[in-house]
Amino acid sequence: MLLGAIEAGGTKFVCAVADENLQLLERISLPTTTPTETLAAVFAFFEPHQLDALAIGSFGPIDVNEVSPTYGSILATPKIAWQQF
Repeated sequence: MLLGAIEAGGTKFVCAVADENLQLLERISLPTTTPTETLAAVFAFFEPHQLDALAIGSFGPIDVNEVSPTYGSILATPKIAWQQF
């Protein structure tokens, strides 16, 4: 079993892969730039791994209302490029 984790912060994204015993297998730190650039690097990091689960912690606020049309979006963040993303 492989587990993925993303800590999406205002200045950097930390991505990691661990096994079922939570032993860290791989980890990177990427600068938080634009959504397109940052997520391309995140996807490239995780692509070679067949994850069973992925946890995400992110700057926000994030819309967590499952019936909202903007569910999962970052709302009114000071990071202009990430607003409503």
